[in-house]
Amino acid sequence: MKKVIVMSVVLGLVTALVAKTPTHTDDNLKQKIAKMAGEKGMFAKHEVFPKDYFLISKNLPFVIGLVLKHPQSKTLELSDDQRKTLIAIKEKTVPVVLKEAKAIKQLELALTDQMIKGAKATDLNVEIEKIATLKLALTKKHLVCIEKSLAILTPKQLEKMIQYAGKKGKNSHKKELAHPVEELVSLPHPLKVIMQNREALHLDEKQDKRLQDEMMAVFPEKIHGNMDKAEVIETKIKKAVLSGSKTKEDLKADIKALADIKVVITNDHIDALNTLKTILSKEQFNMLLNMKDKL
Repeated sequence: MKKVIVMSVVLGLVTALVAKTPTHTDDNLKQKIAKMAGEKGMFAKHEVFPKDYFLISKNLPFVIGLVLKHPQSKTLELSDDQRKTLIAIKEKTVPVVLKEAKAIKQLELALTDQMIKGAKATDLNVEIEKIATLKLALTKKHLVCIEKSLAILTPKQLEKMIQYAGKKGKNSHKKELAHPVEELVSLPHPLKVIMQNREALHLDEKQDKRLQDEMMAVFPEKIHGNMDKAEVIETKIKKAVLSGSKTKEDLKADIKALADIKVVITNDHIDALNTLKTILSKEQFNMLLNMKDKL
């Protein structure tokens, strides 16, 4: 699996500093973002706001963070003019990112609530398409931010940044995911939890067989297969952006293809959860939801 480091958006798009040490202003900004993000969703325990609400949340670099806040960013020896220009880009981008990410999050939470209450994937098509459209638009803004930021760097600075980008800073995420691609909406993955808590859930033989035949034999292959396809597209976009040779217009078809695949993944995921609800009793399903910290 190719590992691509993506710095936290808090350290990336919303960095208020050009100095080497944190300031009170930076602390205030983090508090403001946390307040705006609001309570985390029941299936998004490890949410990173607003980063998680981009269409591509992991495989594209947050260049401003890498050139201003990474432990090795001082090796770039940025000029005062470069720093001022990067800060201007950040100050123009941040308000838009926060506002749009909040709107996407609210839509996702509403969709998750409907799904838990029994909505079918087909019932949620309008909501899913709207989320995909908003994430696509937000990612295009991210690409513009990357393009403008990279244009400020000299070839030598860009080379240095790419070399240290793979080295984790102290605030980098520690959790490794099975797939380096985020789904369109954060939904629970209950199969592993179910298998680990068979006795507590009191599963019978018929339920075991249905879980094997209707869940494990169908959905992991479909969902993971499309996640692998999404990863290929994300990697292609990442390489094109870092090379500095492509703009958002050049990558329009790839971004649309990525959004379409993530919509399919979300639909399959919702179908899987609804199939699960027909296998488990209402009591068992509620017990599973109470294990949400493990999902």
